[in-house]
Amino acid sequence: MRVQLALDFMGMEEAVDLVRRARGLVDIVEVGTPVILRDGVGAVRRLHGEFPGLCILADLKIADGGA
Repeated sequence: MRVQLALDFMGMEEAVDLVRRARGLVDIVEVGTPVILRDGVGAVRRLHGEFPGLCILADLKIADGGA
């Protein structure tokens, strides 16, 4: 079984801190549409650069997150 951590409604600094604390507990880090829309695809690059051993998944859709 794999454990996936979804990052959707938080800023990049908070997301990096959360991934740092959860690093040994999760297999996949999902960078959600709201984060990518707010911070751009650089959010995915940053997490990949800071956590090269983790699988970073970009969950990007045209519409997501309610209104």
